[in-house]
Amino acid sequence: MIKDLADVLGVPVDKVDLVDLGRTPNELVYVVLRDGILIYVVDWDLARKLIAHMYVRVLGETDLDYVYYRMFRYRISKKHY
Repeated sequence: MIKDLADVLGVPVDKVDLVDLGRTPNELVYVVLRDGILIYVVDWDLARKLIAHMYVRVLGETDLDYVYYRMFRYRISKKHY
């Protein structure tokens, strides 16, 4: 599957990572949310809900949840996920 993704994207195989975010440590989830690029979405409403859920999961580990949540909610709205 990774080889197929690399071929479609036109990049080397070593530049593609496929990760199950439901089983990934929060540190990696945060990096994916911050730096990742959506390459295929069928249901935008579901994608937005998943992104919001992952942000809440990551932010649940901090004491500044409300501040970070507002910041990320603003960023999500500007990226039009």
